[in-house]
Amino acid sequence: ANAYAQTLNSIFTEQQKPYEVELCVAEVGDASTDDRLYRLTYDGSIGEEPEYVVLGGQTEPIVSALKGSFRAGQPLAEALGVAVRALASVGADNGKPRELPAGQLEVAVLDRTRPSRKFRRVVGAALTGLLPGATPAAAGSDTPPGTAPGTEVPGATGEPPGPDADAPPGTDKPEGSGPTG
Repeated sequence: ANAYAQTLNSIFTEQQKPYEVELCVAEVGDASTDDRLYRLTYDGSIGEEPEYVVLGGQTEPIVSALKGSFRAGQPLAEALGVAVRALASVGADNGKPRELPAGQLEVAVLDRTRPSRKFRRVVGAALTGLLPGATPAAAGSDTPPGTAPGTEVPGATGEPPGPDADAPPGTDKPEGSGPTG
């Protein structure tokens, strides 16, 4: 986090037109109590975020919506529903909530059981099945494939998703392929 922050700060102070960048650096510990989320802004500032991070755009109303609904230890589908409702609360015409289908979302969870890259993307049918309004009959369950029902949000309780909960082959970027967006 410090190296990223120093680089951003040098670009911000040395360039005539700075980059507009925000990053989230996640430090995944051996237990959820050791996890840390850091927000790095374009000017090199670092802030530790206690439970979740909202980056870019209209963060204030999204954070307000999250504060009213998020609670540590929520099951993954419930936490995703809270996040999607908060994100959808801004951006539509005349301040109305907007519809956010799975194709407009990029979702990942922290998974301390992975050997190197500690996040995994949730895509396709696994994502669709977790979204608000998904029915167990249509989605199979409220968890990604290979994840035990009732698995809680990784990092909130220390209970990771099952090891087979990755996206279908070919939908996740290979190890070390760089940023995921």
